[in-house]
Amino acid sequence: MEECEYCEESFEAKEDLKVHWLESHEDEINSHQKDEAKKAKRNQEERQEQIKERRKTYMYQGVGIGVVLLIGVLLGPQIIDAVTPAQSQAVSISDEPALGSDNASVTIVEYGDFQCPACNSFEQQTFSRLKSEYIDTGQAKFVWKDYPLTQIHNWAEPGAAAMECVYREDEEAFWNVKGTLFDQQGTLTLNKVENSIVEWAVQQGVNESEVRSCIESGDTVQEVRSDLREGQQNGVTGTPTIFVNGQKVGSSYRAISNAIDQELEN
Repeated sequence: MEECEYCEESFEAKEDLKVHWLESHEDEINSHQKDEAKKAKRNQEERQEQIKERRKTYMYQGVGIGVVLLIGVLLGPQIIDAVTPAQSQAVSISDEPALGSDNASVTIVEYGDFQCPACNSFEQQTFSRLKSEYIDTGQAKFVWKDYPLTQIHNWAEPGAAAMECVYREDEEAFWNVKGTLFDQQGTLTLNKVENSIVEWAVQQGVNESEVRSCIESGDTVQEVRSDLREGQQNGVTGTPTIFVNGQKVGSSYRAISNAIDQELEN
């Protein structure tokens, strides 16, 4: 099931969700999402004509899977290993900005973009509830990972790299500056973002020269791109994308809290 991050309505297909964006949330989605939604609507119109062909395809695929499973039973697990797709990489949380108790049994990971309007909405609404109800109570830990959408957000990557520099100096300052950044997101530009982040970090007691030196070195750009590559390997295509104990879930509060509660019950 795909869940709309704006109204929490559920859809069986991701294309149906994108069409719903266009029909019900056009003013809330960005231009990239609008393009995806328009494409999804075209695909939806073609879908009815392709139903019969798809059913035939699914039938043949089912027969093929049955044959593969039979071969696996008869000839051994090495055959199954040869035909089973590799699993996606685990979500790494070491040396990443983390908020909450290290002893928490649940870890929430957000792949986010500092310039993304949907990430801003997530920060103001969903993250704040998760923090008060799960993170501050010691039940869950929250980890931030960078996923800058550089094709549509021109300062997302330099902003993320500068934030990594703040994190190197002071993890608590990172989270405070992160909140300020999202509050001021609409005022930032490519020319202003790094200086603004430095200014906010200094207000949190971070050494200005150390942060500026880190930004000028360019070292943290590679850390940002490493997060991006890992996200792509784990099926991340947009932001915010959320994982709960390594499982990708919807980005609405209900989807995340349900996943957390399930983990806590296990």
